[in-house]
Amino acid sequence: MSLLLSTLPPEILLQILKQHNILSESDLYSLVQVDHKLGSLAKEHLYKFNARQSHSSALSWAAETGALGTAQLALRYGADINVRSHLHGGGTPLFLAARNNHAGIVRWLLTKEGKLDVNSRGNMYHETALSIASQMGHVGVVKILLGHESILPDLADTAGQTPLFWACCNNHPAIVKALIGRGDVNVNHQRREDGATALMAAAASGYVDVVGVLLSSSKPERFNPNVCKSNDGMTALMLAAVKRHAGIFDLLLDKFPTIDLAAQDNQGMTTLLHAVSAGEESIVHNLIERGVNVNHQNADGVTPLALASSHGFERIVRLLLSHKADAMLLDKRGWSPLHWAAQSGHSGVVKLLLNNNSPGGTVDAGLRSFIGTTPLHCASWDGHYDIIYLLVSRKDVDINCEDNAGWTPLMWAASNNKTEILLLLLAHPHIQVNTRNHAGMTALCFAAKKGHGMAVEMLVSHPGVDLAVKDENGKTARMYALENGYGDIADVLSSETGRNVKA
Repeated sequence: MSLLLSTLPPEILLQILKQHNILSESDLYSLVQVDHKLGSLAKEHLYKFNARQSHSSALSWAAETGALGTAQLALRYGADINVRSHLHGGGTPLFLAARNNHAGIVRWLLTKEGKLDVNSRGNMYHETALSIASQMGHVGVVKILLGHESILPDLADTAGQTPLFWACCNNHPAIVKALIGRGDVNVNHQRREDGATALMAAAASGYVDVVGVLLSSSKPERFNPNVCKSNDGMTALMLAAVKRHAGIFDLLLDKFPTIDLAAQDNQGMTTLLHAVSAGEESIVHNLIERGVNVNHQNADGVTPLALASSHGFERIVRLLLSHKADAMLLDKRGWSPLHWAAQSGHSGVVKLLLNNNSPGGTVDAGLRSFIGTTPLHCASWDGHYDIIYLLVSRKDVDINCEDNAGWTPLMWAASNNKTEILLLLLAHPHIQVNTRNHAGMTALCFAAKKGHGMAVEMLVSHPGVDLAVKDENGKTARMYALENGYGDIADVLSSETGRNVKA
């Protein structure tokens, strides 16, 4: 049989094999490689078979790898020009060629008028060929696609990102220039997930060249810098400030001289507040020189001075104070900037505030918040020694100040085992060591209850301490020690000296 088949003309042999389905696609490919004459006859059948039975995978492969000859043969013998590849995330041939920067194949595919869908959303994210080329930075491919009369340059993917958005996000200024030159590109298009525009994305990322191209290639009226805000109310100017991109900040101010410097996001944060929060002194100075309100309060009542104080930005604090920032403006908790500085442990800022004469009058170092918290309380929580030293040295600070629950700084120091702070407070001539909070507990009770041996020893050593003080439940410090398994502390509290307690 094999001898008879081998004597047949190739045309007849191929017809027999085709009619009886003897050849698979891999068999046909082998014939093409081994038998030149038979292979040339089998090639047509191979590509038709691929188009019919293998989802036009030959065309997808050719577009992916840049094999123009293979692409031409595949299309000639019936491949679907808009087929979505099973192996490449659903990408069409045009999408695959654009993604891999195969300009020759892109140009050739675009010549297939009436067949090619140039705006096909080519993968699972519904990105077009133009979108993926813009994303990857393939300038040549982008320009080829933009030259096609049917191209829609502003189609968004599932995330709401257009080709312009992708080019801005990935820092491709040449592509931005090519896209922005078209009048049918909406520069104010907002991304679905956060409402950001392309300008916002570039500003937040610090892409100076991209922002420069965006602004120089378009008339100012094409943008809406005062209207376009992200879902959280942020503007491009705010993003430049919070991300500390001073160069972009200056570009925006130069391009839009009427930009709203007083705009607020959803939390009442202005550009100045964002700049202060980021610690960007140059932007803060720029805004102050332009006359912004240095005493604006956000939704929580926090001022620029309070923010700078909480972060310890001494230079910005000094700058704000020199431009009439009010150091006595309180937030919704009743905290002043001094509260924030004391709580955060910024002794340099505390000194600046204490030595300042603000428009609201001299700083009240003993100011009580709405729950009775003073700056001294705030410093005592985490044991900021230098700040406590500064505060208790002042005549206007009550070392025994109580909050609305009756807690004193000494109680906080004892409860949190801040022994250095205890030593400082106990050395003060006006310290009241036996003060009880609203539950009747003293500093000694807290130290004993938590097993802070060294703190107990220091408190017991004070000549004014009363070991017999009971809380509202009738418990003494010694009872708390026993109740919580601190027998050594209980022994100290039953003795007179209390020198051998374990820490």
